[in-house]
Amino acid sequence: MFWDKISPIYDLFETIYNGKVYAGTGRKVAELIDPSDEVLECACGTGAISIYIAKKCKRQMLGTRLSKRRMP
Repeated sequence: MFWDKISPIYDLFETIYNGKVYAGTGRKVAELIDPSDEVLECACGTGAISIYIAKKCKRQMLGTRLSKRRMP
């Protein structure tokens, strides 16, 4: 599968080139989440935005992605 092959370098690429964008987006999205919200994030990829969302939701957040590669 494409994402299984590309995922090892995808995170590095996105961190270098889009790290500030992900951080800004994550903070903005988190502002819209109430602590009582239950969140499902589809196609969360490396979790660069998820880390901001997870801090704000009720108890847990469920994220999905296409690659089978385990993230650290």
